[in-house]
Amino acid sequence: MGHSECYSNLYLLAIFLFTFWLRGDTLYLEVDKRLSRNPGDRYAFLNKRFDTAVFLRWEIPALILVQFLTNAGYLATSITYLFDLVNIILLIFNAKRVSGFFRQHNGYSLLLICYCLLAIASGLGGGVSPLCITWELISQLRIPLYILLVSAFWTIDDLESVLRFLFRIQPLNAAFALVEYFVFNLTGDCCGGLFGIDAGSNMLLNMYLVFVSSIACCGYLSGVKSSQGALSFASTLVGSFFVATLAEIKFFYFEAAVIIIIAVLLGKKSAKMATAIALFVAACLVGLSALAVYFPDSYDMLFDSNQMLSYDDGSNVATSGYGISRFGAISQIDELFFHGDTLDQVVGFGFGSATMSSIDQFCSPFYWTYGWLRYYYSQIAMLYLQNGYVGLAIYFALMLMPCLFAVLKRKELESLGGRFWLTFTVAVTVLFVMNCFYNASSRSYAALLWAVCLAAPFLVSQKGEDNAIR
Repeated sequence: MGHSECYSNLYLLAIFLFTFWLRGDTLYLEVDKRLSRNPGDRYAFLNKRFDTAVFLRWEIPALILVQFLTNAGYLATSITYLFDLVNIILLIFNAKRVSGFFRQHNGYSLLLICYCLLAIASGLGGGVSPLCITWELISQLRIPLYILLVSAFWTIDDLESVLRFLFRIQPLNAAFALVEYFVFNLTGDCCGGLFGIDAGSNMLLNMYLVFVSSIACCGYLSGVKSSQGALSFASTLVGSFFVATLAEIKFFYFEAAVIIIIAVLLGKKSAKMATAIALFVAACLVGLSALAVYFPDSYDMLFDSNQMLSYDDGSNVATSGYGISRFGAISQIDELFFHGDTLDQVVGFGFGSATMSSIDQFCSPFYWTYGWLRYYYSQIAMLYLQNGYVGLAIYFALMLMPCLFAVLKRKELESLGGRFWLTFTVAVTVLFVMNCFYNASSRSYAALLWAVCLAAPFLVSQKGEDNAIR
């Protein structure tokens, strides 16, 4: 990276920090007024001046900033593990408070305990080193751990604050992507908007675009009067499609289609639906037009089923970067590693047997032998290799639980926020499952963003009038 590029990126970061400080949500920048009413939220282990709810909110913008700095090479990747360490410490010191969530949500708690027991038992039974088991537990449990923390400490105000922040930085994210593409000539994996300028950054960019688009679509069709209007809805979609095009995230077109379908099916029936569909189609056409101009090969592939299947289900490391395919991982792993062994198919090689990390000491022998296949690019591949069908079933049952809870509590959620919270939770959950096939964002430290969204129904249902949407 040349000096001019380096300075330019630092300048962009300065813009980000300045913009965030001046226009950030007041719930981030001001002293939390709840502290005066709820002194129990302050914990003695940090001189009674530490508010966990505020800290957990600040983790989100800090995560985005650190992600950019590490991806751009300004910070060592290992620094991101501090997020895991701090969250684990918070969980330990506040175990009593977190236990309240376990008592309130028995189903979720039981699945989480079962997953942990399966992980430890299968890992030890498979002869996996305790170090690898521990590391894989940290990676796979980032989302449940953060759900536990925010459900214990946040109110709906905290949740709305974070979602507003994510929504409001979309113009800045688009500006980053435009500069990266047109100034620095960064494309594909290296065009990551706020999430970086090197390979892999567009994976997290895709995750962010999913959240923003879900907020826009579900908010517009929820029936909540305070939701954004048609202009905000349209501009968000156009921006998301255009940024996805610059980053060559072709999968986003399918994700966006799923979002609008769910929003229409579950949203409040009104004249807005026709408008939403029309605006979505228009935004999609803008994105496709840009794709045809800037990436004609990708445009042709999008409308050629054979090419798409070859791209997503083919497993050529040289051409796609995937040695284990996105959507054919299970059958391919059966053929390459399990060889029809029923026990392996059911329980895998053992939890932690295929784990990997930027720190060599946490990498398994399997990774050193087969890492060239890039199997860790897919969450499905990681789960199936290590815990077979049993692990897949428990993991997805755990991640689908917030959606099931939202469906069961839909009347209560509607009384607090119209159709938004139900629709939003269902959309994010479906997209989470899709992304487990498509990439490994659920294992990254940025998976905290998934956790924020999946925790929504738990938070919304906690209180009545004090938690009502303003």
